[in-house]
Amino acid sequence: QSTREPLPRLPKLASTVCFMSADDASRNPGIPVPFGACRPEGTFAFVSYARADSAVVYPELERIVAHGVRVWFDEGIAPTSEWPEEIAIAIDRASLFVVMVTPAAMASRNVRNEVNAALRWGKPVLAIHLTRTVLPKSMELQLGSLQAILRWQMDDSSYARTLARALATSGPE
Repeated sequence: QSTREPLPRLPKLASTVCFMSADDASRNPGIPVPFGACRPEGTFAFVSYARADSAVVYPELERIVAHGVRVWFDEGIAPTSEWPEEIAIAIDRASLFVVMVTPAAMASRNVRNEVNAALRWGKPVLAIHLTRTVLPKSMELQLGSLQAILRWQMDDSSYARTLARALATSGPE
């Protein structure tokens, strides 16, 4: 049983969540991309994760899509585009920032930079802990006081309800 406060009120996602893969360090060619990318326009959420975690993250993205949301990810960045600029634009335009927390994500400089930018720019942040993860001191400082979904501690039914509530809740007042 968690001692944390209830989930924060998040912006209504209005069937538009966009997804950005943060960590371009390694491609996982054996893991198929689950769907095509949308454009980071309108109301959407930026989802940050480590590329090495594609196998566990992609099913989570499909869960988000099942809630009627669109998803944008790094496959949508043109090869001639400036990667950091595209990420910064997507975070800046996002209505919600979601970080998929795993040891690989917390080891990723890109993921840590994205979390820092989202918080600095005042984005609502939802951390989904996919596995038990010890946060580095910098991320403990940044994420430690925020509500999180501890996916690794939940059965599928509880997680589905919690995720649905987080995606459907109205934004901060």
